[in-house]
Amino acid sequence: MSNQPIHSGEGNAGTLRSILRLAAMHLIMLILSLFLFDLAVVREDFSLAPLVIIVTGLVAGFLVVNLAHEWCHYIGARATSSHYSVRDKLGMFLFDWDFDANSTRHFLVMSIAGNVGGALALMVVVLTAPALDIARASYIAGAAASFALGAFIEWPVIMRTLRSGNPFAELSRLSPVVLVSSLVGSVAVGAVAWQVA
Repeated sequence: MSNQPIHSGEGNAGTLRSILRLAAMHLIMLILSLFLFDLAVVREDFSLAPLVIIVTGLVAGFLVVNLAHEWCHYIGARATSSHYSVRDKLGMFLFDWDFDANSTRHFLVMSIAGNVGGALALMVVVLTAPALDIARASYIAGAAASFALGAFIEWPVIMRTLRSGNPFAELSRLSPVVLVSSLVGSVAVGAVAWQVA
């Protein structure tokens, strides 16, 4: 299967198969995580139930927001007829961005679309969280942490790109220190969301 950069409106059969395979795998991951979370909440009478509810709630909430975020990046790229290459291997990211072939506008639309998708998914999680306190708290905490992780990493890049017009240079400024501090910040946001939920 070729991983050649393509124009979003000129996909080939291999690219379509790759996207459909990624969509199916992400859907399976999402359904499985939500099923296990729901099962733990319904069957709260076993000895490890609180731990299982917390872990499955955190994972399910994180996945809901993260997958919405990533697929909305893809929708933003498609909406602007951007150039990208679809990844052949399963992962959280769907495609590799072609910085040479795309404009700053393409990058900003794609980036902002992912963040809007994550925000909408976070709202859905908050509105659909189960009534059981520990389940509600873990589900919302996972979702809030996921949204925060994306925001801490991407919003500064978006803001700098608006000023510089050079998304590649701004993205290249991401360092391990920035990524670790973003992760720590997202855990803090998740902890606060746990308390508020």
